[in-house]
Amino acid sequence: MIERVVEWVRTHNPRPVMAVVVLLRTVLEWLIPGRRRRAVEAMRLFRPEADARTLRRLAWRHLRFANFRSEVRYRPGDLVRQRVEGLEHLHAAQADGTATILTFLHHGYYAGAYASLANAGVPQTIVVSDESMAERPPLWLRHHIKMAGSGPGITFVGVGIGFRGMVAVLESGATLTMACDVPGRHRVEFLGRSWSGTTSIAGLAVRTGARIVPVTSEQRDGTPVVVVNPALDPADFPDADALTTALLATLAPSALAWPDGYDVPLQMWQPWPGADRA
Repeated sequence: MIERVVEWVRTHNPRPVMAVVVLLRTVLEWLIPGRRRRAVEAMRLFRPEADARTLRRLAWRHLRFANFRSEVRYRPGDLVRQRVEGLEHLHAAQADGTATILTFLHHGYYAGAYASLANAGVPQTIVVSDESMAERPPLWLRHHIKMAGSGPGITFVGVGIGFRGMVAVLESGATLTMACDVPGRHRVEFLGRSWSGTTSIAGLAVRTGARIVPVTSEQRDGTPVVVVNPALDPADFPDADALTTALLATLAPSALAWPDGYDVPLQMWQPWPGADRA
């Protein structure tokens, strides 16, 4: 009963009320020393040389945007119809019938980016956590998936289908969409440092010949924009490690330009054993 009330309130909140809720939540979190320190640490990933004042300013904005993201998923509005730039890169990658993998960071309005691409004519099969595919996921996750799926031609598969299942999706002719900034067991390079990450996307591309199309969530004068970047062809790289490095290098500038828009970066980026965060 309580969950239904919370859901109704959040899905009916006018934007001015939502803004007040976001501000209050941010103030309350900022007053918790541990939460504040963690937000500062998160921003130091992107600005390791920044002074304390700059990091605190970014940390405040990081918390505020995280709270806005958590509220807006219940009433996304135009965030599922963002302007899409660079679609010609995806069309070029698919022109000869080659399979494609759309990949992204957990950054900016990434949930709305999937739907925006679908509403721009790009159907996708999106890989999500197995928890997302449960019969009744947590309330926030249900609305996250609902926001991501607010476009024609979107289907979801759980990560539990494994590598073979993802190969099958690509071989069926579907466009596979998945994040590339998840913890893993491989050493990857991002922002000039070494992390425990994954080379699965590059491995899929090498196995199937699929081209990787990096997608970024950016802002143009405060307006969110989905940017489709030029494709990476696995045939142009010696191995999956080199392809992963090129992929992450393509995505890094968007994160550096808008660090406070990154969703839980400390969770996504774990230092490689023996490597420092900064």
